[in-house]
Amino acid sequence: MQIVLFFQSSQRNNWERKLAGAYQFAREHDWLLQVIPNATIAREMRRTIAFWKPAGCMVDMVNAHCAVPDSIFQDCPVVYLDPPLARRQTRNPVLEHDSAATARLAAEELMKSGFEDYAYVPYQDNRWNRDRMEAFRQAVVSAGKHFHKPATANPRSILAQLPKPCGILAGNDAAAADTIHAAAVLGLAIPEQVAVVGIDNEELLCENESPTISSVEQDFEGAGYRLAQLLFVEMERRGSAPKSSMYGPLRLVKRSSTTMFPKDDPRVRRGLEYIRLTATSGKVSVDAVAKAMGCSRRLATLRFREMAGRSITEEIQRIRIETAKLLLRDTWRTIDSIVDLCGYASASYLKKTFKAHVGMTMRDYRQSRAVKSRQMRKHALDAVTGSPHPRASAR
Repeated sequence: MQIVLFFQSSQRNNWERKLAGAYQFAREHDWLLQVIPNATIAREMRRTIAFWKPAGCMVDMVNAHCAVPDSIFQDCPVVYLDPPLARRQTRNPVLEHDSAATARLAAEELMKSGFEDYAYVPYQDNRWNRDRMEAFRQAVVSAGKHFHKPATANPRSILAQLPKPCGILAGNDAAAADTIHAAAVLGLAIPEQVAVVGIDNEELLCENESPTISSVEQDFEGAGYRLAQLLFVEMERRGSAPKSSMYGPLRLVKRSSTTMFPKDDPRVRRGLEYIRLTATSGKVSVDAVAKAMGCSRRLATLRFREMAGRSITEEIQRIRIETAKLLLRDTWRTIDSIVDLCGYASASYLKKTFKAHVGMTMRDYRQSRAVKSRQMRKHALDAVTGSPHPRASAR
């Protein structure tokens, strides 16, 4: 069993997802993955390497304030994740976040509003922030819309100067929350006058703002897996790993800050939020949704279908089926164990409903996702090695 060190610089929630991806690759390749927390000081990293004598090292540098010298690793293979600008000149492989792809996904969601004017609210002055803003500007301008470059980092000042209605991409979820607070102070309705998208999908923050925040979720788990892939290539010396690779966004989680209707009805918004938060609990019902909407069952049913284009029951089923699809990606969960997590009372009813909505059984869906996932990972490994790897093709 080979020992691999993963040096950690970040304490943010996304670190756990990066680590999950690295652990998955480690299990597949019989690595002993040792996490080294708060690794930002070169001399301490040098001592750690001397103690463990690892076969390879992965270095998360997203919060590192300066570049770690290559010399501390000597002949030990090393790969870097999200390094500062200076580290991009390293002789070792680098995996970076694709800021442009993230901004384009956010722009696609915001421009569904049909607004003519858009702006970017930064969170700090760094290259990721600048790259996101430039990519967002290009997406907006190429669509024939107007982009307004912020003259300040203050969300309230930015909003006050913009034409209304407008769409806002915030540099992260905290900046999106600040934008929503600024809109409230200025008396601007969200999303009718100001539609907002954040980045990173920090669920605790996004779910507890009012309105809740639509956000781009990064593929942090995929980043951890891909970083381990790059290290694997370095350790095996099979082919030449690229000096710079990128990982992009996973999906956009749509919430109230971009959800619009032809006619606004706060009652329907309350109903949608209530369903989104309670559909998988198993306790939601049409009467409970009507109560959350603050109207009679009959009126709730009529208004919901008119505004959302589907019935309350159909929306509950939609949320539950989407949850089941996400859970089926976790291959360690049994199908029967997913039932309670989706809000269904019996496995047989879930299986029947799933097939009716998706067009295949839950088992077939899981297998199709597993095949697709293996193909994507094998393709990624082939891309960095230049040819199929024997271990990858043997699985």
